Amino acid sequence: MHGLTQILTRSCLSIRILRYSLVVRETFRFSLDFERVHCYIDVVSIVKAAILGLVQGFTEFLPISSSGHLVLTETLLNVEPSGISFEVFVHFATLLAIICVFRKKVRKIVKSIFCGRIRFSSGKKKTVTVSDPNLKLFFLLCLATIPAAVVGYSMREGIEKIFKVPLFASCALLFTGFILYLTRFPFRHSNKINKVSVLDSVLIGIAQAVAILPGVSRSGMTISTGLFRGLDRKTSAEFSFLLAVPVIGGATFLQIKEGMGNIVQIGIVPLLFGSVFAFCSGYFAIKVVLKVLQKANFCLFAYYCWIVGIATIILIVLK
Repeated sequence: MHGLTQILTRSCLSIRILRYSLVVRETFRFSLDFERVHCYIDVVSIVKAAILGLVQGFTEFLPISSSGHLVLTETLLNVEPSGISFEVFVHFATLLAIICVFRKKVRKIVKSIFCGRIRFSSGKKKTVTVSDPNLKLFFLLCLATIPAAVVGYSMREGIEKIFKVPLFASCALLFTGFILYLTRFPFRHSNKINKVSVLDSVLIGIAQAVAILPGVSRSGMTISTGLFRGLDRKTSAEFSFLLAVPVIGGATFLQIKEGMGNIVQIGIVPLLFGSVFAFCSGYFAIKVVLKVLQKANFCLFAYYCWIVGIATIILIVLK
């Protein structure tokens, strides 16, 4: 009797093990099928994120308008906007690219904020003297940021509506090309090498505020304005790129405040790929602009803007 009980117990145990193995096998098969589908979806989203990251990085710093290219890319390729999370990641990546290229200058500016001195004269004519040139540059960058901050915050809803009109971005590219072309004609002698005044800072800041519109290049407008004001090419480019730090940082902060709930929907891997491509292409684009300003005419980018603007207008009208 005892032997029969052991046989029955072993038989029941064998049946349970067989049942569990079948369940595990089916679960594993389902998970494999799911992983294949999920892997396919990830590959598609990764490619999309990489393309948008490349476009964002290259066009953010080349004077050809990143916002205009993203609007036109999404329209012509029928790509839906990737959402706030993706924009936050790629903008932060381009911000890191600027800091990486100008890391020595950024380090000096940060150091001057804590170590620099400001002197106030107590005479009849009250003046403020900033002894450290890097601290002065910090205040000029803050001053130049104000116009874009005011326009972006007060006219945000209207600007967002304009972003939904791709034809506006195409026409704005033609305007950007016109501004870039004008840099070939010196408006005044370059007598303020490595010296940015308060008026220069305000005018460059206004130019940056205009560049909030899609199709108008931020770097193109700010560098061109510096050249029109008589600044040398190196100073104009350096001021323009450093000015992008508070602008991109502020825009990223506002996007984070709006929420980043679609991270799970997009996937962390596509976000990381898009960010890496945006950083690499942004770093390369900054180097290209600096090299072009040293050895070639800045107006060369005007022809590209005109070609893309006219071509996209034709495609949008025919579409």
